[in-house]
Amino acid sequence: MSEAMDELATAVRVELCRLSSSAQVRVVHLGALLAFTPHRRVGGGLQFEFAHQATARWVLDTLVEPTVCSPRPGVVHVPRPRETLRRYGLHEDGRWAFGRGLVEAEGIGRGAVHAASRFTRHGMKVYCPSVPMMLTLATVLGRLGIETSLLDNPARVGVRAAETAEALTRLGAAGAGERYQVMRDLSCGGALTRSSGVDRRYQQRFLRAAGMDS
Repeated sequence: MSEAMDELATAVRVELCRLSSSAQVRVVHLGALLAFTPHRRVGGGLQFEFAHQATARWVLDTLVEPTVCSPRPGVVHVPRPRETLRRYGLHEDGRWAFGRGLVEAEGIGRGAVHAASRFTRHGMKVYCPSVPMMLTLATVLGRLGIETSLLDNPARVGVRAAETAEALTRLGAAGAGERYQVMRDLSCGGALTRSSGVDRRYQQRFLRAAGMDS
């Protein structure tokens, strides 16, 4: 992934961390974020590893659970997942489920994109932990009016470049969506794969507009 696209992925995560939403959407958002984030058993707990450290801090702040800790930057350890994560969609058998309403669809879409989205000049891909989760994500994005494609090896949900800016806007990351559109428009002149000086000026302009230039 190019430097510009790495920066865009970070901008998406920053914007979703700062997004104001209802308590119900936020619960599903957090649950889906955890479900789509790499995690492993450590003793009787679950340990989640985030590439974006600000997202790990957002998880800690949102859970508001004194037993949850961060043993090192970017890592969140939940020692009692059954008790702590039940309300966020984790079932006794280890499956995640979130409900079928539009509020749940919005939260799942935000959480999945927050956790596992990657960007190229061809659009957005969200990497899924399993085929059932891929099918769930495609279904809920469809309910939000976002057209997707299904990809395997590994399981991914794809959104075409022409639809990516609108998809991000619908999921609450309008600043990042506008930024992607600018980068896509600039690519017609030939350089989406490298961050040109013009590209960087446009990126900084829209980061400032979205409050993401810190």
